[in-house]
Amino acid sequence: MTCILIDDEPHARETLEDYLSRIPGLELKESFQDASGAIAYLQEHSVDLVFSDISMPEMSGTDFLRSLQSPPLVVFVTAHSDFAVEGFELDVLDYIVKPYSFSRLDKAVNKAHEYLRHHHNGGVDQDCLKIKDRNKTVLLKHDDIHYIEAMKDYVRIINADKTIVTMCTMKELERTLPGNRFMRIQKSYIINIEKIRSVDKIKVVLKQDNKEIPIGLQYRSAFFKKINIQQD
Repeated sequence: MTCILIDDEPHARETLEDYLSRIPGLELKESFQDASGAIAYLQEHSVDLVFSDISMPEMSGTDFLRSLQSPPLVVFVTAHSDFAVEGFELDVLDYIVKPYSFSRLDKAVNKAHEYLRHHHNGGVDQDCLKIKDRNKTVLLKHDDIHYIEAMKDYVRIINADKTIVTMCTMKELERTLPGNRFMRIQKSYIINIEKIRSVDKIKVVLKQDNKEIPIGLQYRSAFFKKINIQQD
């Protein structure tokens, strides 16, 4: 499992670097003193886990997380317990208050391992999305999914031959679905890139019933970059 860390305090950053280097199965790829450096790194690289302080100059840890379209798992490590509610509203994996012990950090890493193992455990699940449909679990092949639409606390998954509504968040689906095939192009939509019929400056037309989906302004640049289209 790979990770990066962000903390503007040199001593805290060094301590975290030391602890992370001692955890088996975890590779620290980079260490940053501000969120802007981490954002630039994540535009070119992918990691499984981010450890981030919250109270930092220029950009806070919460604003950093909000800026990411498809964020990795995030653990907030901070001296301020009053940010906890906001952190969990952002669906972070864990929230650690300084000063912390090595065992507490190790516990958070184990939690990340368990999460990733559960969502990417090989075999049939590797090419399927596992969801709850009423009282049963359904496996949807990635290739059969055309797009996903948010509906408050639920999502609507448009499959090749049926539509399934399930209680889930878009963020959970972004983490679960393979990023090379699926992308969020609007606050309420995730699409299967392989199901695109055409693209213009403001919308995508899918093969499924010529469904038109608007491209959100905050997602436009990353989307066009992924499908290798130059913006005018």
